[in-house]
Parts: sequence; structure tokens; C-alpha cells
Amino acid sequence: PYAGAKEGTQFQMQKVLHLQLPGGRVEEAIAGTNQQIFSRPSDTSDELRVLQANSLWVQTGIPLLPSYLNTVERFYRGLVKRVDFVNQQETARSEINNWTREKTFGKIPAIIPQGTISAATRMVIVNALYLKAK
Repeated sequence: PYAGAKEGTQFQMQKVLHLQLPGGRVEEAIAGTNQQIFSRPSDTSDELRVLQANSLWVQTGIPLLPSYLNTVERFYRGLVKRVDFVNQQETARSEINNWTREKTFGKIPAIIPQGTISAATRMVIVNALYLKAK
């Protein structure tokens, strides 16, 4: 499956993203691309710094398959974090924004605007890219 998607959803992802790889190979291709882009010694370079910040913020108590968690962490280099969207929307929003701000060296101070998380929110996916180049 494509990062947890199968059957109809997998077909839709293949069509929209123009993916021609069989299931399972997509994650490998993404991991390979990530390795090429983000494994360069850019953390310490003053001329080039490329960092990727991926995270999945999930309502506490919602079960996720261990295989899906492994896919997020292994292939997408993502953090999976449990938060309480039902009772603590502003706390969850602040935590997401603080994490993103830290990962982007303050360049993205608030990725989630106030009022966008509600008690009905169950998952937030964050993808941010930090690029510093001369």
C-alpha cells in the first residue's frame, strides 16, 4: 500500500501524483530521494542548509497501525506525536507551531493559524522545508 492507502485510495494517489511504481516501491523511492537531498552535510554549512520537517499529529486514543507508524518514521523521516485536539486545541496548535518554528530556524513562526484546529480535528500533517543557500 501507498503509506497506508490501498485499493481506491491507492489508485487515486497513483493517478493524481502520476506514480508508476508498484505499492511499497513508492516509499523506497521517496526514501532514496530524501537520502540524496537531505543527507548532505548541510547542517553545518554557511552556504547551504536544507532541512525537512515532517510530522504527524494525531488525536490521543486514535489507533494507528504499527506498519503505518513505521512507514512515516522510516521513509518520510516523520515525527508521530499524540495530542489532545478534543480538549486542548490551542495547546496542540502551539505545540505544532513551536515544533515547526524550531525545525525551520524561526522562518515559519506559525504554520497553523489560530482558529483552524477544532474539537473535530483528528490529525494534522505538517511538511515544511527549510532552505538556506547563497
